[in-house]
Amino acid sequence: DVDSVYLINRLKSLNAELVRPKTRFFIFEYDFPDFSLRQRGALCRVRSEGDKVVWCYKGKKDKDAEKQGFKKQLERQEVVTSLENTCRMLEDLGMSCVAICEKDRTTYRFGGVTVDIDELPRIPVYVEVEADSEAVVERAVKQLGFKMSQTSTKSWKDVLKHYDVDVD
Repeated sequence: DVDSVYLINRLKSLNAELVRPKTRFFIFEYDFPDFSLRQRGALCRVRSEGDKVVWCYKGKKDKDAEKQGFKKQLERQEVVTSLENTCRMLEDLGMSCVAICEKDRTTYRFGGVTVDIDELPRIPVYVEVEADSEAVVERAVKQLGFKMSQTSTKSWKDVLKHYDVDVD
């Protein structure tokens, strides 16, 4: 569990830049009827981020990085003009929406790191720390006042499941 007031004050003390004030996100995850993406550890999603829509493919997680406490995976994304048309295109390709999530996200940046503070219904605040290297993530986690042993590589779906919130 993360104390968001503490975290925001800590980010301010590190002169972090507020990149995106709290914004409502809607996430629609897609897969084929045989769940072939999920079976190989990949996912396809369409996410509305306020006035922006992003289509994203995430590949299989790097198991070696995960053993060391980091989440590393191929990610390709593209800003698209229409949530509805993108979802229809995926459905035309034979996919179905298999999960939906609504959350509020606030984003900060400092020292080559992006910190996303996510607020989802029925669970405590969840934070993502992202950077180009594991060393930069470790440094940022320490600067924010946490230990790597307090971190997780769980996806938003895994976090919801941890708190017994149905996601499928």
